[in-house]
Amino acid sequence: ILQAVKLAVDDYNARHATARFRLIVRDTQGDPIIAKAAVEELNHYKVSGIIGPMLTANAAAGEAARLEVPMIVLTQQEGIPGLGQYGFRNFITPRMQMEALVVHLTETAGIKHFAVLHPDDKYGRTFTQMFVEMVDLYAGNITDVESYAPGQTDFGDQIQKFVSGYYTPDKSGKWRIVASDEKRKRHGNYKAMVGFEALFIPDTVTTAKLIAPQLLYHDINDVILAGTNLWQSWDKDELAGSYVKRVVFPAGFDAFSDRQDVKQFVEDFESENGQAPGFIEAVAYDTSMMMMGILSKQEVKSRAEVAGSLRSSKTYPGITGDTSFDPFGEQVKEIDLVQLTARASL
Repeated sequence: ILQAVKLAVDDYNARHATARFRLIVRDTQGDPIIAKAAVEELNHYKVSGIIGPMLTANAAAGEAARLEVPMIVLTQQEGIPGLGQYGFRNFITPRMQMEALVVHLTETAGIKHFAVLHPDDKYGRTFTQMFVEMVDLYAGNITDVESYAPGQTDFGDQIQKFVSGYYTPDKSGKWRIVASDEKRKRHGNYKAMVGFEALFIPDTVTTAKLIAPQLLYHDINDVILAGTNLWQSWDKDELAGSYVKRVVFPAGFDAFSDRQDVKQFVEDFESENGQAPGFIEAVAYDTSMMMMGILSKQEVKSRAEVAGSLRSSKTYPGITGDTSFDPFGEQVKEIDLVQLTARASL
């Protein structure tokens, strides 16, 4: 995040001859008490606004609201924007991701039956809860929910619980149900009987790539895999050699976009830092550009006017898309969905 903010300051100053923005950095060390003290210190420097933090957002935003310092936090934590007229959030939340995903799957793809396979950790449980709520809201049906231990690599036991039986073609080519006492042939042609059309996996792309071939091994070979923005590194070229029919996930930032501004940001960030940027870096860059754009307006002469400008419902274009804020300081953004289609035979 810090490297992205520095890049934004350098870019803005270079593009605007009269711009002379200065960045003051304080490390919260992930400690709420230190975070509050850092806000007090930045207030002493009469900063026009604060970007961040992530882990200590609640404590920092509360102090910023008390001191009436505009703050845009970059976090999924709940309850941040409700701390007063000076608090804002520019980050996609689990609820925003899940609503965009479920709306697409139910209304565009026409899917009504879903299953969930999630890690038994805070991230997995949080996204599962949001996904289930959204499926219910949009008249879908959750048929199965199974969990696994974080770091697990063999998902056979969980996958088998999804299967109620198998189909296999008879001599005429028609599909018939495999009898419960009939032994499946090792290299036979089978389709698992499952009650869902899409499987939601709220985990890293690495784990999703472990699960995909195991689904096919158990003859679950005709379902869509749905994930979170953690899957953004799963590009279509890589998918072509995998065992997946179709993948769908929300994306806060498309590093492979053909847009010139995105290409330039990716190139500059890689040149400076030796690695490709992701959503977090991109949204930090956008947030910085947004803040400096507001501060450059001649009519903005106070912190209250900075906060008022952010809350004015104006849309700010950026590499993560167009962004505005609602009256509660929550980000308003249309989340793009990435759809990848391809599958190799096992």
